[in-house]
Amino acid sequence: MEYFMCNVLVMGKTGTGKSTLLNYICDADLAQTGTGKPVTGEGIYDYIVKINNQDVRIYDSWGIEAGKVDRWKELISKSLKDHGAQKSIQDWFHSVIYCIQAGGGRVEDIDVEIIRQFLLDGYKITIVLTKADQVDENEEATMKKVISSELCGKAGNLSKRLNIVATCAEKKITRSGETHPFGKEEVCNAILDGWRDTILERLPKHVIAR
Repeated sequence: MEYFMCNVLVMGKTGTGKSTLLNYICDADLAQTGTGKPVTGEGIYDYIVKINNQDVRIYDSWGIEAGKVDRWKELISKSLKDHGAQKSIQDWFHSVIYCIQAGGGRVEDIDVEIIRQFLLDGYKITIVLTKADQVDENEEATMKKVISSELCGKAGNLSKRLNIVATCAEKKITRSGETHPFGKEEVCNAILDGWRDTILERLPKHVIAR
């Protein structure tokens, strides 16, 4: 059997904790982290890592910034063509991760637009609610419900391609106490499970393109 490596595209707005999440799930300092300013320059950066003892190629995209959305869309559009249905299945993006900050309390229109398009294109997408230690369980449940409703509609016809996971990617000492990381196993499982669904959903497009 030919060697297969899962390709994972990671997206999200600047400041959502995307880089911190990557370092957490990969057990390595892959991506620079910071506070208050973008730390991933324009472009898409790939890393080969081990997740649950399997080789995975992570494509870390430049964070979406206010005033630069059109430029970001151009970059992602080009990358999607480079990894599109006309290419070999091994070159596709097999799993897609989109980061939204749970502490922000809401999903914005740009998030809905981007995620929904990926769902419509047949990708299995996992929304990672980062910094989930900033919200309680009721707030988290409400946010998940709202996101699912906005993306999938009342009929929920896209829900089978959507997964939502809450995480905290770093240990913190705050005024109210100490928080510990959580959600790593769920994110890793979503990455390694999502590729099968993406391939099955997008295979007809691949056949037509070929």
